[in-house]
Amino acid sequence: MIDAAGRILDRESMGEDAFWAIRGGGGGSWGVVYAWKLRLVPVPDRVALLTVDRPGPSRLVAELVDTWQRVGPSLPDEFYLSVFLAGSTRGNATASFTGLFLGPKNSAMSVLSQRYPELRAEESDWAELTWAESAAQLAGWGQRRS
Repeated sequence: MIDAAGRILDRESMGEDAFWAIRGGGGGSWGVVYAWKLRLVPVPDRVALLTVDRPGPSRLVAELVDTWQRVGPSLPDEFYLSVFLAGSTRGNATASFTGLFLGPKNSAMSVLSQRYPELRAEESDWAELTWAESAAQLAGWGQRRS
């Protein structure tokens, strides 16, 4: 990254806070990223995609999100799980969870039911697809299929 002073910074010289921010953790302009290295991982023939909404009183939804914050870091590297929150003026909220597991649906369901039973994900919340189909679905293209 090149910062406002024109210095070329790598991960070590920019520090963990700036590195976190340029990966989507902050909303400001931290500098110009001129190079980015990615480590690709093998993708299996089939992946599992989770989409589930959990509406309810704000307090209960907040508890569900609090649990997600503690569970997320302990999930296997093959598991991605995010949440989007929406509120209302009536004291209710909705937590919309999206998950992607690099493996079959039954394995994903087993992992999540053991690590995050509070989510109450059901088989109908999951789809098993190719990675390309899951990417299209996450981008909002195509229809969900199981």
